[in-house]
Amino acid sequence: MKPLENNQSIASFVTSLAAVCIVAGSSAWSFCSVRAAYAENRDADVLPTSICELVSRPELYNKKIVVVAAEFHASMDAAVLIDANCPSAGVVPVSKIDKAHDPLSAALSHGCLGTKDKIISAIWIGEYRFKKNSELRPGEFPRLLNLKKIENFSARRIPGASDCGRP
Repeated sequence: MKPLENNQSIASFVTSLAAVCIVAGSSAWSFCSVRAAYAENRDADVLPTSICELVSRPELYNKKIVVVAAEFHASMDAAVLIDANCPSAGVVPVSKIDKAHDPLSAALSHGCLGTKDKIISAIWIGEYRFKKNSELRPGEFPRLLNLKKIENFSARRIPGASDCGRP
């Protein structure tokens, strides 16, 4: 996703994304989904971006409400939001959503622990927080997304994956 220029308004950025959605079709799922989520939340000063952009320019988005399309990956070691365009870097989601209304908690309660047997993707909306390595305490992650809302949530079972003995 093209980064916002200093003199480019968010509205014109979103308008340019609309053209990408129409021309690219289904291959532009994340662009189109982020644009739709932004349109629904534009009064809240939500910035449409990508995980790659958050990782490469963290100071620009620090302490701002952002909307990103990403896959959720979880293992015994960590849970992160990942973008296929920069799979070696991610953002740690921190849920501020009531568990009764949190589709992520519901999806993770079935099958294997984590995402070994499932693919989870969504539009994630929340406040991005970044800390430089010199500011981190032991065990603290540098990039967090304090989730406020999850949209277009999808949890798909990986064909042929074991359910690890859980329903």
